[in-house]
Amino acid sequence: MKINKNMLTKLLEAPGISGREYFISEILKTQMKKYGFEIERDNIGSVWGIKKSKNKNAKLLMIDSHMDEIGFLVSAIDKNGFISFEEQGGIWNQSLNSQRLRVWSGDYKKSFSGVVLFPNSNSHKGIGRTPSIDKMILDIGATSKEEVLKWGIKIGDQITFDTKTEINGNRVITKAADNRVGVSMVVDTMKFISENEFDYDIMIGASVQEEVGLRGARTSTYKFNPDLAIVIDISPANDFSGGEFESNGKLGKGTMLRHKDASTIYSKFVVDYLRRIIKSKRINYQDYFSKGGTNAGVIHLWKEGRPVIPLGIVARSLHTGSTVFDLNDYEETTKLIEFILSDLNSNKIVKFK
Repeated sequence: MKINKNMLTKLLEAPGISGREYFISEILKTQMKKYGFEIERDNIGSVWGIKKSKNKNAKLLMIDSHMDEIGFLVSAIDKNGFISFEEQGGIWNQSLNSQRLRVWSGDYKKSFSGVVLFPNSNSHKGIGRTPSIDKMILDIGATSKEEVLKWGIKIGDQITFDTKTEINGNRVITKAADNRVGVSMVVDTMKFISENEFDYDIMIGASVQEEVGLRGARTSTYKFNPDLAIVIDISPANDFSGGEFESNGKLGKGTMLRHKDASTIYSKFVVDYLRRIIKSKRINYQDYFSKGGTNAGVIHLWKEGRPVIPLGIVARSLHTGSTVFDLNDYEETTKLIEFILSDLNSNKIVKFK
């Protein structure tokens, strides 16, 4: 499959922090209409394309990625035009000093770049402790609160990292790789699904608010009650730390064969199933153990339990404004998704339970 770099870049650069995923939702709905899916939503904003099979006893496969990125909300505007902000998702405070962030007006018609300042620090000499995020301020060049309000910025508006996506060879440097990479794979997979027939029903799309507690995956699983889920996400690479452990994740080595993470231990049946397809189709892969979690953490605990197939890639410097990932890993993962969809049927889905 040829990667649609224009769509990938569009998704990476669009604003959409947890609870403010409007732009990503609209992109997804446009693609779902293009490929002939019926569009469904849960009540907090997750968006799904539904394709029904002709099988009256069809099982339901859920293909999930989360659409939200980490970021911030405007929490206060002082008399001098400085903006205070509150984080949405896990962010390493030390990475923010002098970083460029972008504030988006509530109607998304305007946006302004700004610089994070650490009060009472001397950046020239490297002096000063890292404050908590609620003590940092954002300078967007305004001289008063009235000027900020005139520009259309108000409390509750979203702030993203101000990062232009760069593609250097097979490596991408960007914001929001977690998890717009997964959303882009979902869009790629929609095309494949639209061109093929399956004896099981498919719901494919993206959930909201993963970064603040796996919320959209919980509500969508409740609404649709899938029999099996594929969860696509991105995890930290540690190939620059000097360690040689294979489980740490290396860029360019292929898709993840995920064994466990902070919220899910994947069954031997799932791991063996993935390993069989990976080896028979000659997919480049790496075994992976994660200290973080994904939407699988809530999906696999729904009702009496739901089996989950974990897929995705690794990236450097996650949860910052400058994440690096490899397009070869992306391509290997999208190929694996297609092989899995071609291999599955309703009878096999039952056997995962």
